[in-house]
Amino acid sequence: MSASIISAVRPAQWVKNVLVFVPVLLAHRFHDRNALVQSAMAFLALCLASSSAYLFNDMLDAEADRQHPIKKNRPFARRQIPIAVGISLAVGIALAGVALGYSVNDKVAGLVGLYLVVTLAYSVWLKQVLMVDILLLASFYMFRVVLGSAATGIRISSSTALVGLFVFTGLATLKRYAEVCNRVADSAGNRRAYKANDGPALLCLGTSAFVGAIISLGLYLGSPDVRQLYRTPDLLWMLCPVLLGWSGRLWILAQRGELRDENPVAFALRDRWSHGAGLISACIFVLAL
Repeated sequence: MSASIISAVRPAQWVKNVLVFVPVLLAHRFHDRNALVQSAMAFLALCLASSSAYLFNDMLDAEADRQHPIKKNRPFARRQIPIAVGISLAVGIALAGVALGYSVNDKVAGLVGLYLVVTLAYSVWLKQVLMVDILLLASFYMFRVVLGSAATGIRISSSTALVGLFVFTGLATLKRYAEVCNRVADSAGNRRAYKANDGPALLCLGTSAFVGAIISLGLYLGSPDVRQLYRTPDLLWMLCPVLLGWSGRLWILAQRGELRDENPVAFALRDRWSHGAGLISACIFVLAL
């Protein structure tokens, strides 16, 4: 059962929580040991909280997952973990996450608790509400950045928030669009609000979100703040075509039905072209410093 439990807590999804370090990264506080330690503790607290949320979500979705071509292999869908064990484990690691957040500061503990409440509401009901589910998925990404800010006291600029809002909305919409293109939106037992003919609307919304992110990034790169933070800030303009090419490729693959697990982040982690885009972006960032 231990292997099933490890699979159920989805440690591979913890990579999303590295967004907690974004405030430290953008503020160039790489050598601030206290900020790094606080961010690391907030990261671990959120990993525990997110694993608890995944456990509750998979227990609630077990019946629907059994009818899904990929999700049917999840431990609860295959009845590899008793529900009583799942509930105990989910509650235990949720409390551990809040306690670890409290060791950072009260605000982090409160935010971790809020995350647990909202994700539970999402799993129980809100994921079935048209557009609300997409906005919540986007907010879960942005929440990670906010948690990093709360842990370190580093303020998030309005420009960072705007770029993040558009990118994360685009990713959340892409996830739903992939589901529609893979023809699982209308399958029996599916709890989503989207139908097969909603694809064009999702395509328009999601691609517009990424375009909005590129425009917002461009406006930020033209601001005086960038001139103060970077030695060669003009290099950062190269991030715009990288983001455009990467996001455009994902949308085309989704339309072809090639995002089989319907998770753009998981797909990007094993996609060599996404690795290349990430490496190019990192090089641009370092050279601009």
